[in-house]
Amino acid sequence: MRLLNKIFGKSYPFDIDGLKFLKREYEYIVCNIDTSVTPDIVLIEKLFANLPHDLEIFFFDKFHPTLSDPGAYVTARKVNDRFVYYLGNHGWTSSKYWTSKEYLVNYLLKNWTYNQDILRISKVFSEINSDSVENENIWDTQLTEVFNKDWTYKLYEVNGSYLLSVICGTVGLFDRNIVLSADLTLDYKNKGIAAIDKLAEKIRHSPNDYEKEHVTIRQSNK
Repeated sequence: MRLLNKIFGKSYPFDIDGLKFLKREYEYIVCNIDTSVTPDIVLIEKLFANLPHDLEIFFFDKFHPTLSDPGAYVTARKVNDRFVYYLGNHGWTSSKYWTSKEYLVNYLLKNWTYNQDILRISKVFSEINSDSVENENIWDTQLTEVFNKDWTYKLYEVNGSYLLSVICGTVGLFDRNIVLSADLTLDYKNKGIAAIDKLAEKIRHSPNDYEKEHVTIRQSNK
């Protein structure tokens, strides 16, 4: 593969100084991205923030539970100025899910060193109907427990982000699961678990306010 930084100049993604771009011999692939050195998170943020609607980012999730072959391949793109991603591997493809730029940035950063010769920018082949896109959907085996406040909430790490699962209701109990935004994550890092206590209390008292942000946790056969 050839280094492309000096060939294409300043069009996306080659205008992101600090990343190394490699050419693959397929017309639908704009370039591969070298992952031998982990970049500053700001560069990955630019990779997603500046992504045109006619291109998509493809990478490997090493930590996804094995459904066929190990891991899963992630395809991320923009639909109506919102981020969408889906997963797949040998013999299966997931539904398409709405997500945030912050989630995808952390997701790719966590898997960066496992993506040499895999991470790429490709042309979009077909349109995605926004009506077919679902809310976030995560496997329980992707979650790593960070903190557990009995019968109140659990805080997890998932794909480089944090997910808060709050027990809501009185007679009929149910969970409200949200992925922490960049601002909420910063608040947690600055104030510690007190910030999560406060957020969990808000969610428990007004769960309907967080319905659109709710993430389904799929149960696997461990």
